Amino acid sequence: MNNKTKEKVRRSIRGMMIVLAAVLLVLGLALPVVNNAAAMRLAREMEALPLPDGASLVDTTSLSGRMTKKTGSVQYFAALLIKSERPIEELRAHYAQYGTGLTATYRVEPQSGTEITVLDGVKLSFRKEVEGERGYIVYTLRTGGNAAQWWLDMDVR
Repeated sequence: MNNKTKEKVRRSIRGMMIVLAAVLLVLGLALPVVNNAAAMRLAREMEALPLPDGASLVDTTSLSGRMTKKTGSVQYFAALLIKSERPIEELRAHYAQYGTGLTATYRVEPQSGTEITVLDGVKLSFRKEVEGERGYIVYTLRTGGNAAQWWLDMDVR
């Protein structure tokens, strides 16, 4: 192989490496944005659920990432902060009717302050809090997309 051919091969390899680095950089920046948008859609989906009688929506939040060590997939968390005078059993029954098992399970727990404690080891807070003792968090945690969306799990967070 002559020097001219060797130089062409080097340039081609260098060009392919630059393209590969650019693709990896774009994926590294785009995947968190795409996954955060999916978590925000989940929060909007929850906001669209009817509130129990006499309840009011105080705040919402969402987050995407690997929140438990049990899964290698990206997870999507969405939560509502509501104020209600109803007992927690009634609130759980209300949201259970909208849960469809595998794709949507809504949990209800008492909530005081802004810090969300239902996610172990994950720092997340509401922007607002409920005054008094009648604050509840309604939340769901869903695991990644379907097999066709395997590329979303490349999010390195």
